[in-house]
Amino acid sequence: MFMALNEFKPIYLRGPIYTGKTTIVKTMSVRLGRLLVFLNLKGSFCNEDMLNTLQGLCQANCWGHFDGLDLLSYDTLSILTTHLQQV
Repeated sequence: MFMALNEFKPIYLRGPIYTGKTTIVKTMSVRLGRLLVFLNLKGSFCNEDMLNTLQGLCQANCWGHFDGLDLLSYDTLSILTTHLQQV
């Protein structure tokens, strides 16, 4: 995680519920003085929604905490992956 932060790369935390993933992100954002925005994704979240969300996070210089990535369609998830690699 620390290498990704130093290189300004996104962090993808995966694991069972109640293992501390959200707590780690909250703690890191507070300690680093970054605003953290929670986003609960739904299956109806489309490509345009994803692009607008990512653009807003970048413009506001915020961190985004995405819940529900497993609910996204393949096309939307593909766009998310491509844009996070570019960011």
